Amino acid sequence: MRRVAVAAAGVLILLAAAVFSCAALRGARGPATPEEASAAYFRAWSGGDFAVMGEDDGVPGWAVRIQNPGRPAQQLKVFPGHGAAPVRTTIDRRAQAAADAAVGSAQAALVAIRPSTGEIVAVADRLPQAESAFTGVYPPGSTFKVVVAAALLDGGMTPASPVDCPAVTVAGQRTIHNHGGLALGRVSLADAFAESCNTTFAALGVAAGAGRLRESAAAFGFGAHFDTGTDRAYSGDLLDPGGDNGLAEASIGQGKVQANPLAMAVVAAAVADGSYRPPRLVPARLVHAGTARPLPSSVVAGLRSMMRAVATRGTAARAGLPAGTAGKTGTAEYDAQGHTHAWFIGYRGDLAFAVLVLHGGDGGQVAGPVAARFLAVIKS
Repeated sequence: MRRVAVAAAGVLILLAAAVFSCAALRGARGPATPEEASAAYFRAWSGGDFAVMGEDDGVPGWAVRIQNPGRPAQQLKVFPGHGAAPVRTTIDRRAQAAADAAVGSAQAALVAIRPSTGEIVAVADRLPQAESAFTGVYPPGSTFKVVVAAALLDGGMTPASPVDCPAVTVAGQRTIHNHGGLALGRVSLADAFAESCNTTFAALGVAAGAGRLRESAAAFGFGAHFDTGTDRAYSGDLLDPGGDNGLAEASIGQGKVQANPLAMAVVAAAVADGSYRPPRLVPARLVHAGTARPLPSSVVAGLRSMMRAVATRGTAARAGLPAGTAGKTGTAEYDAQGHTHAWFIGYRGDLAFAVLVLHGGDGGQVAGPVAARFLAVIKS
């Protein structure tokens, strides 16, 4: 047998109780056909190498195997067709195991990226298949304040700039409330960010204007049409907010803002590295990876200091995050009854991540601890 491997030090996409389609991976051979895709679903239950093999016993084609260290390889499916060149994914087995353990059986997802390269190192995805970590469309809630804060810093504000944080305000013609009735009065932009003050960011977003916010979102990859090496990967969008009312909502990650864990992990990675890098799951030569786009240095410095404040004294201070973590919580409403998804995005060293817990409630109380468990395993 001549082996043509798509291998990673970890199961490619999902581990326990998760379904993955071989058609999702695109390597040198190209996407699988619909017939192949329909036959390619399998369950992967433990860490190990994922491989696509070519020309089994002299017959052109490829096969899917699970390869675990110290265990015999298990062949899951054989397909006819042409052989392929070797392809290794960017998944890191240790990071994948940590992500899987952190998420557990919750209806949630964690995507981790290496900021210095854009490599996706872990994907633990327990979201509904039609709303996955790569293709789902969710309101990002207050995690989007990273993008809005970048626009404000680029417009001349600093973390020390004084702002107002009342419990309720009217931005455009939309009445905006703070989570839990928070009211800080006159504070710095950094404090308003750390405590996730909706009224501050709604008012400042409307003042900045839709054009500046859309430019900022584009700088973080929104609307970029990610080419990760999978069949589909949604980069998120800031759609036309349709006036100041919609802009007020978008400025706090609601309304016309759409994202998923992959897109928000990219946002965190851009802050960590200082440059936006398109995410990828395979070597750069196999995708349209593009080049790194540096963010303004003043924006990066400001965001880093404000995201550290979230973890040390803000809404994630009680999440159990290890020292050196920076991030942003999000509590995103998804229906008229005020039910919320829980978000946390962040980075530590050369590792950035996003956590989404469906119907989870408060981001700091629910998604933050998932990130803390992930980082604790990586650190140990």
